[in-house]
Amino acid sequence: MRRVSLILAMYGGLAACLPASLPPASAEAPNPLRVGFLPVQSSQELAQRFTPLLRYASASSGIPLVFYTAPDFDTFLQRTHSGKEYDLIWTAPHFFLLAEQKGGYRPLARVAGKLYGILVVRRDSGIAEASQLRGKRIGIVDPKAFMTLLGVELFHRHGLRLFRDLEVKPYKSHNSALLGVHKRHVEAALVAELQLRLLTDEVRRDLQNLVETARTPHMVFAVRPGLEQTVVDRLQAVLLNAHTTDEGRAALEKTGFPTLIPVKREEYLPMKRYLTLLDKGESR
Repeated sequence: MRRVSLILAMYGGLAACLPASLPPASAEAPNPLRVGFLPVQSSQELAQRFTPLLRYASASSGIPLVFYTAPDFDTFLQRTHSGKEYDLIWTAPHFFLLAEQKGGYRPLARVAGKLYGILVVRRDSGIAEASQLRGKRIGIVDPKAFMTLLGVELFHRHGLRLFRDLEVKPYKSHNSALLGVHKRHVEAALVAELQLRLLTDEVRRDLQNLVETARTPHMVFAVRPGLEQTVVDRLQAVLLNAHTTDEGRAALEKTGFPTLIPVKREEYLPMKRYLTLLDKGESR
């Protein structure tokens, strides 16, 4: 299992930032909790984005957190479905439903706003609409990725079948897929909207957003079954109130997300249609 070899323990300077409603801490030092992140980026990129938030949550809750990810989507799913290897997970909307169903995970918090994908091409490509990509090369992260499934729907609206009418090239991360477009290895890439904003100005100015996918509820933090409820309550209070403190806002800014909000499970029930696409083999 991949992890950053750093246990993100308490940082005393943040104790004064605890929200008034935070549940009381245990007198005993808790065991570190493993937080598994869906590998939408390289391990290093994910760690750089989320380690500040884990440090903040550790300091504010008194619960040590350890960053983990996986080498690929299949490994991450195997681990979440076991319900034993990750204490917390950060995952996509459709994978959250699977983690709940197969691993018994419970929602903790979600990213505010809507999640959606974009179809990115080079500005000098001469491609003005999605239908022009018939027979062209397109970069994706993984056939099971949420962005890929959103892309299946997007291309269907434009009269194309993603895995039949285009030449699909899987990449290890969104960033790699975008660099593939920049370097002309592929004509287009399907990525989360945030990923384009995270690129350097030098790369981003050569790319353009051709079209957007449907918009859905965002990424989810969830906790494994059996985790002590007082621990869950403390972590949830810290995450949901992170945007109210200077340190929390700075940590959230690193992730690219402005705030975390409670999960309304009914918002995620329509995501079952993407699991149906997986079952039908539409993502390959």
